[in-house]
Amino acid sequence: MANVGELALVRGLLHLQKAQEAIAHNLANATSPGYKRRQVVAEAATVPFDAFLQASPEPVHYRQHVDFTPGALQPTGDARQIAIDGPGFLAVRDDAGRTWLTRSGELVVDAQGVLRTAHGEALLSAAGERIALPATSSELAISPDGTIRIREAGSEVAVDRVGLFRVDDAASLEPAGRGQFALPEDVAPLDDAGRSSLRQGYLEQSNVEALTEMVRMIGVQRSFQAQTRALTSLDRMQGEFATQFDR
Repeated sequence: MANVGELALVRGLLHLQKAQEAIAHNLANATSPGYKRRQVVAEAATVPFDAFLQASPEPVHYRQHVDFTPGALQPTGDARQIAIDGPGFLAVRDDAGRTWLTRSGELVVDAQGVLRTAHGEALLSAAGERIALPATSSELAISPDGTIRIREAGSEVAVDRVGLFRVDDAASLEPAGRGQFALPEDVAPLDDAGRSSLRQGYLEQSNVEALTEMVRMIGVQRSFQAQTRALTSLDRMQGEFATQFDR
C-alpha cells in the first residue's frame, strides 16, 4: 500500500503532467486569433485528517483555468474580420444546434449568405439567430455596436446586429477547442453591447507569450525530474528499511 509521501509525490507528478499538456496546447495556439491561454489548477479535496493519515484520501481534482486577458488587436483591413474591444464574446452555433462563445472573429459568407466562422459555425445576432445577408448585397460594414450594413441597389441598408454577450462568471466557461467555450447548462449569455464593442478589419491575437510558456515548460520539466528522483529515493529507503526490519 502506498504511503502518504508516495501519494503526494505521485499526485504532484500528475499535476505537472497536466501543466505540461496545457503549456503545449498554449504553444500550439500561440498564433490562433482570439485564443486564451490555459493553466492547470488543483482543487483541494475536503478530506478528514484521519483518512489522510491512513493514506486513503480522495483523488485531487485538476481543472484548466482560462486566462481571459485580452490579446492585442491586430489590423488586417479585411471587412470579414472583427475583433472585440472589451470583455464580451461572440456567440456561434454549429449544425447540431449547440451554442458556443468565442473571441475569434474570422468570418466567411457561405453560399446562402450566412455569416460563419472559419470553422463553419453560424455567427449569431443579438437576438440569438443566424445572420443571413441578401444575395445582392455588397460592401459589408459592421459598426462598433455590431450593426451590419450592406450596400444594396446603391443604398446603405442595416440588415442585422452581431450579438455581443457576456457571462457573470467567466470561470464557469469550459474550453471546447478551436477558441470556443461551452456554457454550463444552467447559464444563459447576457447582452454585453453596453460594455464591449466591435472593430471591423481587426483580429484579436492570442494572449499567449511564447517565450513565457517556454520558460514555464522548462520549469515544469525540472520539477518533474526532481519529483521523480524523490519518488525513487523514497522507494529505495522503504526497501532498505524493510530489509533491516526483517533481520
